[in-house]
Amino acid sequence: MIYYILTLLAAIGTAGNFAVTKGYQKEMGSGVCEGIIFNIFVGLFSGIIFFAASGFRLEFTAFSLIMAILFTLFVGSYTVIGFKIMSMGSMTVYTVFLMLGGAVVPYLYGIAFWGETVNLQKIAALMLVILAVWLNASGGKEQRQSAKFLLLCIAVFLLNGGTSVVSKAHQIEKVYHTISAQEFVALKNFARFVCFSLFPPFCKKSENTYR
Repeated sequence: MIYYILTLLAAIGTAGNFAVTKGYQKEMGSGVCEGIIFNIFVGLFSGIIFFAASGFRLEFTAFSLIMAILFTLFVGSYTVIGFKIMSMGSMTVYTVFLMLGGAVVPYLYGIAFWGETVNLQKIAALMLVILAVWLNASGGKEQRQSAKFLLLCIAVFLLNGGTSVVSKAHQIEKVYHTISAQEFVALKNFARFVCFSLFPPFCKKSENTYR
């Protein structure tokens, strides 16, 4: 029962995250600078929350730090790209590519590198996923004609898949020393804050916002 409750809470949290992201994008714009600032605030706010949740204890190892930085590059990049996608097309399409990438890419990676099993049910599910992505990507005339829009969606698909692969790799690592899952969440959010705090001096705020 607890797993169903956690799944429901995760779904609610994900929906809230998309709503906040869309609201910020509409208010502030879809430029790279706006995306960088969003990553800074999200990283700091989330880092503080999970730091408190872990009992105000934050340890790190070299391997965990590298994984946290890699995760940051993936999640920060797809967030910035996501702002552009939402300004060009439907938020639903962005959400579908993002979430399915987080499921499909680690599944294929697991088959290729972690020896995970393949069966008929999983193949059928993968085909349904591909069909769902295609139906959403071809939903509007403007989106069908925009190669740039499709390429951005594919980038988001792969980048969010990369975050899932990194998280799984950190979770199952047996050779190098790692920190707990809760501390890793805090570490990767603080890494997101620190890494993106380096970029504002080198970017210019978009002059036109999407309102």
